[in-house]
Amino acid sequence: MTKYVFFTYGIIEGYQKGIIAASTALLLRARGLKVTAAKIEPYVQLDGKNLDPGYIFVTRDGCAVVEEIGNYERFVDAGVPGSHYITSGQVFHGLVEKERAGGFLGRSVTLVGDGTDRMQELIEAAAKGADVCIIELGAEIDPPDVQTWLEAIDEFQNRVGEDNVAFIHVVPLLHLPDDNRTIITKPAFDSHRSIITNGSTPDMIACVCSNALTDEIKEKICFQPTEVIAINRVPTSYHFPMLLQRQKVAEFLANKLKLDNIQVSEEQKRSGEQVIQAWKRLIASYDNSSQTVTIALVSKYQQNLHISVNQSLEHACVYCGYQLAIKWIDGSDLEPEAETAFPTRYRDAWDSLANANGVIVPDGFAHQDIEGTIAAVRYAREHGVPFLGIGLGFQAAVLEFARNVCKTAEIDSSSQQSVFVIDKNTACVQSILFCNEHEGLKSREVYRSRQITERYLKQYKIDSPGFLQTIEENGMFVVAGDESKTRVDIVELKEHPFFIGTQFRPEYASQPLHPAPLFLGLILASAGSSVLR
Repeated sequence: MTKYVFFTYGIIEGYQKGIIAASTALLLRARGLKVTAAKIEPYVQLDGKNLDPGYIFVTRDGCAVVEEIGNYERFVDAGVPGSHYITSGQVFHGLVEKERAGGFLGRSVTLVGDGTDRMQELIEAAAKGADVCIIELGAEIDPPDVQTWLEAIDEFQNRVGEDNVAFIHVVPLLHLPDDNRTIITKPAFDSHRSIITNGSTPDMIACVCSNALTDEIKEKICFQPTEVIAINRVPTSYHFPMLLQRQKVAEFLANKLKLDNIQVSEEQKRSGEQVIQAWKRLIASYDNSSQTVTIALVSKYQQNLHISVNQSLEHACVYCGYQLAIKWIDGSDLEPEAETAFPTRYRDAWDSLANANGVIVPDGFAHQDIEGTIAAVRYAREHGVPFLGIGLGFQAAVLEFARNVCKTAEIDSSSQQSVFVIDKNTACVQSILFCNEHEGLKSREVYRSRQITERYLKQYKIDSPGFLQTIEENGMFVVAGDESKTRVDIVELKEHPFFIGTQFRPEYASQPLHPAPLFLGLILASAGSSVLR
C-alpha cells in the first residue's frame, strides 16, 4: 500500500516553493524507499505552458509544468513525469469530456462527488509504483477554490486509511515591524484551526521562522508541542534536508505511516545511504569554501522568476566548492536612455556588470528590453567575461555578434534582415548532435559526448543558412544542432574564455549531485579555473 504525505500551506501559499516537501522526499529516499512527488494547483489551466517563462519547468517527458516539479526531480534524483502536475483544470476537463461522451448516463454531475472522485483518481495515478508519494497542495488553504481539494483529500484519507496518510502544514511565523524578537503566533494558530475545520488534522506543523522555537511558542500554535518543528533560514536549499533530519522528520513519518513495514532491499538501502552521504559532503564543501563567484543575471524578469537558473548556478558552485553571489540586473537599466531617465539605476547596473565574474542571460518572453540585454552581451564578449545565454540570451548573443561584428541582422520579425522565426514546438525533449569538429570548443569539452538530449521551451529559431555561414566566417561557430543540420542548438566563440549560447534549457536537467555541464563550465571559467577541472 502506497503511503501519502500531504503538504499544505497557511497564511502564505507555496512558501519556500516546495523545498520543504522536496527535502522530506530526499530524507525518505535515504531510507531506501521508492519516493515520488506531485503538485496540486487549484487553478483552471491544464498545464504550465502559458505561465511566466521563469516559473516553468520541462519534465523528462517533455511536459510544461510548474517549477516545484523541478525541485522534486532534483531532490529525489529521478524523473517526475508531467502527469504529476495536477490542476483543477484537468479535473474540469475530464468531467466535461466524460459528460459529453455520456459517461454519467444523463444524471447531474457534481463537483463534490464526481469532481472529488476524479481528484482522488489523479492523486492515486501519480503515486503508482511508489512506496511514498509526497503531494503538495500549492495554495493557501482558505480560498474557496481550495476547499474542494481539501474535501477530496479528506475523502481520500477515509478511503485508504489514516495509517497511510500524513499531513504537514507549513506556516510562517510573523514578527512585529522592526522587532525580530517578538513572534506573533495567532495567525499560525488560526491557520492550524482552519485546516482542522476543513477536515484535515495536521500531524506536524512546520513553522518558517528566524529563531528557535520554545515549548511555550509551540503550545500557542498547537497543543502538541512535539509535533511542531522550526524551519530556520539556511544558506542554500542544500541545507534544508539536514535541517529536517536534525528534527527527525523522517523518523516521525516512519512512525506515523509504519514505513518500517515496507520491504526495502539491501541495494536500495545502500543507494539511499550513498545519496545522503554525498549530500552531506556537498554541504561541507560549501560551508568550508572561501572563494565567492559573482554572476550577473541580466533579465527583464526579477530573479525569483528564474528559479531553475538560480538553482543550477548554486548546484555548480557547491559542486566546485565556491560560494555564489547573484547580482540581478534589469536589462532596461543598461540601455542608453536609462542614463538620462534613471541615472542611479543605470550607474548601479553597469557597476554590477563590471564587477561580475560571469554573466548569464536566461530565457524570457518579450524583446522590449533587448537593447540592454545586447549591451550586456557585448560587454561580456569584448571584455572576455565568461557568458552563458539561454533562449532569449542565445538570440541576444547571435544578434549582438551579427550587428557589431558582421554588421547585419535585427530581431524585429518584420525586418528583411531578421534571422529568427517563431518556433511552434514549445515544450519538448530533443536529441542534439555536436556537428563542429574544431578543437578547443568549450561546449564540447564540458559535455564530453558527441550526442546529448536536452529539454526545450522554444519560441524562436534561426532560419537562415546564409546567415549561419556569415557568422561562422566571422568567428562564431555553430557547435551543435539536429542531424539534418537545419536546427541550431549551440553557438560559441572559440577565442574567448567561455562564451556560449544555447537554444535549449540546460537548467532543467541540473541536479545538486549532477550539475548541468554548461553551468559547471560557466562557474569554473568565472572562477578562473579550467573548464576541464
